[in-house]
Order: sequence, then structure tokens, then C-alpha cells
Amino acid sequence: MKLPFKFYVLRCLSEQMTPCSYEDLLPLVDKAYPRERQVSPKTLRTHMEAFCAVGAAKVADAFEKDGDIIMKYQITDYGKSLLKYVKDKGETAT
Repeated sequence: MKLPFKFYVLRCLSEQMTPCSYEDLLPLVDKAYPRERQVSPKTLRTHMEAFCAVGAAKVADAFEKDGDIIMKYQITDYGKSLLKYVKDKGETAT
């Protein structure tokens, strides 16, 4: 069974060694969920904002680039604790 999309995004964030933007995660998510309509910059940005709202992630850096605000996210300890519900092979724990 494939990992729920939001959990996969959170897991990708946890595997990054440095803070990253949702645009950095897009190729990783797109590779795991090819041809999925929900794999888009807008959806990833929304998920990252939701993770920040519940405390699973935080904004580690923000800067302007070409007139856009780029935010770099980092997983929190709470976000890491949520991953205990996920097995290593990308399946949900039962």
C-alpha cells in the first residue's frame, strides 16, 4: 500500500539534511507519485503551510528571489514523532 501523500511529503522533509523549499521536494514527490494530480507546487506549498500550522515543520529561512518570497522548511521534533506511524518501506503502520 502506498504511503499517504502528506506523510510522504513529511518523510521527504525529514530526510533532507538542510532546510528545503517545497520546490526542492517537488522532484522527489513527483518521482514517487507520477501522474498524480495532487503533485504540484501549489499543493506542496499548502501542505508545508499546514505542517507549520500544526507544528510538524517550521520556517528555517525566508528570502526574496526574483520578486518571490522563498521559504525553506525544516521538520520539527513533533513532525519526526508523527513518522512513527510509517514503516520504513513506505507503508502505513498497523
